[in-house]
Amino acid sequence: MKRRAFLTTGLAALTTVRAGLAASVSEATTFDNNPADASDIGKVVREYAKKLSERAFDPPVEQLPTALATMAYDEYRDLRFRPERAVWRNEDLGFQLQFFVSAYIYRLPVDIFLVEDSFVRKFEANSSLFDFG
Repeated sequence: MKRRAFLTTGLAALTTVRAGLAASVSEATTFDNNPADASDIGKVVREYAKKLSERAFDPPVEQLPTALATMAYDEYRDLRFRPERAVWRNEDLGFQLQFFVSAYIYRLPVDIFLVEDSFVRKFEANSSLFDFG
């Protein structure tokens, strides 16, 4: 499988389950740097995806600060992820996670959950990850 297709599919799946996954995961397993069996996370995601498929789509509420919501293309183009802050940058995995700011046309934030060494944690993004030009 090609890495780009894999990552695109994976990120699309994450956006699909973002809203309810935190509640589902916290019901099924411990959270925030507490031990969790990674196989349980897969089960939770599958169960939540099945529940989502059985109901009408309910779009998430946009909650951007005014400065980000009104940003134009040239302003957004100046925002850059700091590559030295990438997740798994020093792990020699052949890939790493870099992020985009929720602004301009990418208005809905995505919650990212990392499963590492049998621990599940929500990735907390902050402004130090980005160069604002």
